[in-house]
Amino acid sequence: MTEQEIRDMGVRCALRHMDSLRIQAAEKRMAEFIEPCETCPELETCGADWSKTTRLNREESGYIKKAPNKSVP
Repeated sequence: MTEQEIRDMGVRCALRHMDSLRIQAAEKRMAEFIEPCETCPELETCGADWSKTTRLNREESGYIKKAPNKSVP
């Protein structure tokens, strides 16, 4: 995958999780972070590892410090 494809997948992942948590809250259910992964079309690609899937987005946004000498998954 290219870096742009990884970025795009990270954005889709974050949006799926945000939407799922919004729906769970509206339905007054306990938050289940893994719920959107159960039906995600990209599950085979990311392996439900959101920390790797969204790492590039989090680094580039300044949310986390960029890891030195770490290759993009």
